[in-house]
Amino acid sequence: MIKLKKFICFSAGLVLLAGGLLFVFQLSNRQVLSEPEAKQTAEDIAVVAGESNQPATDIDQAETAAKSVKLIIKGKKEPLQYEVEIGDKSDAFNILKKAGEINNFSVKYSDSAFGVFVEQIGDTANSDTEFWLYYLNDQAGKVASDRQAVKSGDKVEWRYE
Repeated sequence: MIKLKKFICFSAGLVLLAGGLLFVFQLSNRQVLSEPEAKQTAEDIAVVAGESNQPATDIDQAETAAKSVKLIIKGKKEPLQYEVEIGDKSDAFNILKKAGEINNFSVKYSDSAFGVFVEQIGDTANSDTEFWLYYLNDQAGKVASDRQAVKSGDKVEWRYE
């Protein structure tokens, strides 16, 4: 009887140790961008200017449309729309953040092992009953916004609901 208890305790210990090692291994495999890479990623994302001194040609419009994402923010006020140029490593969160920097609205967020959690856009903060959620092409996000890659022609919508 005592040998069986020792065997069970030993087995449980091994399982816990293996689970802990697996967890640490997964955390160590997370991709962390170096400062130059992070700066390049930020530079890859830019809001397309709405007006220009030169008339746009069909080719210019096609190139811009081919490299951009539509960003819509639906809070308590009128919806805001931006056309955001994307780079190779663009994601739903960085597009929102860059649009905020360029258009002077704040984006407050927290970061965790699960990804970024947006807490406030502009002057609208999460409450006990409503929060900021993102949608990609009219589908609710399935992963954290900073882990959701976007591609040319996508529609990213942030809704306060």
